[in-house]
Amino acid sequence: MSKTIKVENEVYQKLDEERQKGETFSQVVAWLLRVAGQLKEVTKALGPGHYLHDVKKYQENVTATVKEKYQGEDGVWYEREVPAPSSSH
Repeated sequence: MSKTIKVENEVYQKLDEERQKGETFSQVVAWLLRVAGQLKEVTKALGPGHYLHDVKKYQENVTATVKEKYQGEDGVWYEREVPAPSSSH
């Protein structure tokens, strides 16, 4: 049995980039879930003091975005996510 899920356009594009010729989106998602599971196993083995232990927090720091408001040509205000500015000192 299959289910329909809704993803943002950016997520769809990234999944499509990962997809090999002849591969379904379901296969891509299954592969990503396997990789995520393996990463959890590795971080568990590394222990709580390792920076990868909290993978989601680490990922948020790496892929930080901010919401930006802009006015379209139709005069309506929209919101979009853009990469957060780097804080290199």
